[in-house]
Amino acid sequence: MNVQEIVRELEHAGLASLRDPASEGDVQQYGSQLPIELREFYRRTNGASLLGGNLTVHPLSGNDLSLECASKKAREWGWPVPEEVVLFASDGGGEPIGFWIGNPPTGLIVQIAEDFTSTCMAVVGSTFDRFLLGRAAYYILALHAGSEMAIKLGVPRTLWTSNPDDEDFERLARWADPALPGSSLDPHLARLTAE
Repeated sequence: MNVQEIVRELEHAGLASLRDPASEGDVQQYGSQLPIELREFYRRTNGASLLGGNLTVHPLSGNDLSLECASKKAREWGWPVPEEVVLFASDGGGEPIGFWIGNPPTGLIVQIAEDFTSTCMAVVGSTFDRFLLGRAAYYILALHAGSEMAIKLGVPRTLWTSNPDDEDFERLARWADPALPGSSLDPHLARLTAE
């Protein structure tokens, strides 16, 4: 599924609070650094609260928690955000999520743990659409959004559970994103650094 399809299904299920789309000029302003799936997301909505507040995608600009400012602000607040990471979202616990812009840009999605050490990152997505699909699959089960939603997202019945736990989170993320590395998706356990 692509980003537009996932967002549409979440919106229909009442699991997406969307904003007006970003202007094409704003998308183009950040276009060279934005992974293509995020460009498509911002063309649909300039930020959103998704999955019962368990994923917040920041707007492109306009406040401290925007794609334009979040990385710089997080560094000022003591978060160990590598220079190669652009923060664009946070999880339900407030842990930042960003994409890797390195050279060449990879589009990898990383999450940073709230332990303020340099070894506090995990790769949580190889692309934004795969990342979003994995999170959606987990939270539709955790929030009891119903089997119809799981079917629409293509979640295999063998992965369905009524009370998903951390192991289910990993299984669903890896189903949605087979290109994920073998390390844990929990930044507290993966303990990756910018190197």
